[in-house]
Amino acid sequence: MQFSIAMEDDLFPYVNIHGDLLRNNYTITCRPGESREKALQYIQALLEDAKNVIICDRYLKNNWGTAQSILDVFPQKQLTIEYVHQLDQNILSGIKRQCSQWKIRRTRDNVYQRHHDRYLRIDSQMEIVITSGIDYLFDNNKECTLVFQTISKT
Repeated sequence: MQFSIAMEDDLFPYVNIHGDLLRNNYTITCRPGESREKALQYIQALLEDAKNVIICDRYLKNNWGTAQSILDVFPQKQLTIEYVHQLDQNILSGIKRQCSQWKIRRTRDNVYQRHHDRYLRIDSQMEIVITSGIDYLFDNNKECTLVFQTISKT
């Protein structure tokens, strides 16, 4: 991969990328002590019209006490929620109690099986990388960074 950075009138850099490793994504970083409200509102807006969401967080069942708050931003409508890593029956039952219209199932999509970061994949169009864990979205004592990226069709 080759790239070059050129300064025009020293105002700001222009980047010319040859290859596909570098992507143009956007992020929200919540530092310790900062509110997560805007991040949660944005996730909620992205989920508003969703039909399918894949949740990938290998530590979800260990941190469910805090992480279960993610369900509060999911729309209370017909929605398929898929999970990557095995969840306990009591967690699955709790999700089903949250909204009777939700279908919960283990995903057949293996794309996240070996990933370290945590993800929400919305309708195979948008991916939210949650670098610290879903539970960090609800713990203002921790840093949490979210990377929002569209999923290419190729």
